[in-house]
Amino acid sequence: MVEFNGTYFGKVIINGEKYGDVLVVKDQIIPRDRTLIEGKYKTTHLVAYEEIENLLDGDPEFVIIGSGQYGALKVNEKVVEKFEKNGVRALVFKTPQAIKEFNKLKKSGKKVNALIHVTC
Repeated sequence: MVEFNGTYFGKVIINGEKYGDVLVVKDQIIPRDRTLIEGKYKTTHLVAYEEIENLLDGDPEFVIIGSGQYGALKVNEKVVEKFEKNGVRALVFKTPQAIKEFNKLKKSGKKVNALIHVTC
């Protein structure tokens, strides 16, 4: 099971290992493809369409979005609507709170996927 142990600017600690930006999908840790996202959208401070599709994999009940240490990752209303149309509750928090919520939901037996942005 994926468990977040902590976060600081530029890193998140999962099961004792350090990572940069990640997606957690069906208990798999997937490094976020920042190069592709930045090349296509000119920023990594958004949720890319391709990531939405990945985050819906496995029919989660919740998708947690960690918007960065200071909340710089912007989540468009259309992104939230896309999750909700698929029966998934999207919750957006600054990353330190997002990882706490993820752990809490997982421990309660919920199916949870996540996108965690670790910088600003």
